[in-house]
Amino acid sequence: MKTQTRQKLERLQPLDLSKCNTVGELVDGMSRCSFGARMLGDVANTLTNWIEEKEPPVLLLHGPDKNPLWNLIIDEGKGRFHLAAPDALPHVRGYRKLIVVGNYDDASGKHFYENFDEAIFINNEGRCNPGQIKDGYFPNTVFADPNFILPVLFDVLNERLGGKKKTIMQSLRDASKYGETPRQILHAVHTWEVMQRDPDCTVFMTLSGAMTVAQMSLLVCDMIEKERVDAIASTGALMAHGLIAGTGLSHFKYNPQHSDGVLAKKHLNRVTDTLEPETNFDHIDHIMNEVLSKLDGRNHSPANLHGHIGEYLSNHPKYRKVRGILRAAHEHKVPVFVPAFHDSEIGNDHYTHNLLRAKRGLEPLVINQEIDTKKLLDIFTGAKRLGIISIGGGVPRNHVQNLAPLTEIINARKAAKLPVKKFMYGSRMDPQLPWHGGMGGCTYEENMSWRKFFLKATISQLKMDATIVWPFVQKGLDERLEMTA
Repeated sequence: MKTQTRQKLERLQPLDLSKCNTVGELVDGMSRCSFGARMLGDVANTLTNWIEEKEPPVLLLHGPDKNPLWNLIIDEGKGRFHLAAPDALPHVRGYRKLIVVGNYDDASGKHFYENFDEAIFINNEGRCNPGQIKDGYFPNTVFADPNFILPVLFDVLNERLGGKKKTIMQSLRDASKYGETPRQILHAVHTWEVMQRDPDCTVFMTLSGAMTVAQMSLLVCDMIEKERVDAIASTGALMAHGLIAGTGLSHFKYNPQHSDGVLAKKHLNRVTDTLEPETNFDHIDHIMNEVLSKLDGRNHSPANLHGHIGEYLSNHPKYRKVRGILRAAHEHKVPVFVPAFHDSEIGNDHYTHNLLRAKRGLEPLVINQEIDTKKLLDIFTGAKRLGIISIGGGVPRNHVQNLAPLTEIINARKAAKLPVKKFMYGSRMDPQLPWHGGMGGCTYEENMSWRKFFLKATISQLKMDATIVWPFVQKGLDERLEMTA
């Protein structure tokens, strides 16, 4: 990729919670991330601009007549918005901009499209004007529960336009009166806090989805560096993109004016609304070859390999000052397991390296996943109490939770005698719904039927885009623990 092409791209920035002490600062940081986090951040910026331009939009709330959000809108929206009920909208004249909160019928949607120049949509159903969003481009939309999003947006506006600042916990407590979702988010902070305050709890963190592309890698680093997690299980792709961030390289914002054909010619790989230059992978291939060339294949597993990569980054003068997941994991002795190792760029590099070894007459480096299974079992069975934090579902979450049935099978078949363990704490974030049948939507109650969780476990379950809610929960935890430090 030519340098001038990269200079035209908008560089994204990893979200750094240490620089986000208020709701406004957090949402501003999220605007330079990806997926739902950016959607929230961009809508906050758009609303701020609309109000500063002295052109108040119409704010339309769909939902039950006694929706508690009405009180919030009436209290906080005076002078900033023209408030309208759905049945009054046809009579509203002289406004060009619209905010639609909640789901709506098709007749209303036709009216939005025909009578307003711009519209922001906040709902859980993915509804917006025809043609407003495209593959990888989601302007003026936040597809998440308005009962959480709207209070957050008002807090941001109050901070930016009125100087009234709120901490994350203040915002979450105030939002909890507006619906079940913000109450669940507040409970998630409590669940994370209980885990951290239990000195006998061993905490697993599982990661899936494009969370490092989403610029959430520093949140994982914080959990490691603050000794809040004892082991990590992840997708291979997440660790590969995280390695790129851990070497100081960047991801970029997708410009929908460029077709995927153009991106392919320029070797700009798209991940939804984010671009990963192929040159990034070329860079980590160099690192991988340096690491792999020094290994002899004994005790070779994903966790051991990630440990060697982390050691390389920690010792290299160019990378030792760059915060990254694998360097932090190495330095704090947190193993990183990747059960589907070859489904990633790091796995691609490993396979290609073996082809080059074969050309030189060298034995291949063979990944032995059972080395990691044993290591996981040792951590699992050696813990007094167990907790799990799952960002997304997929193989990583199942791989860790499967340790309970595995010990049951081992004991039943007399392969060994292991202590029986179950999870006492659990917190998960994933928008997938249970009836889709995927691991992301699998409830902890279902896990209890598999003897993975205690029946009276302390759990929180958020059916939301993790890029939106994870920063709030983790920053809320920071505030709670700092209050009593």
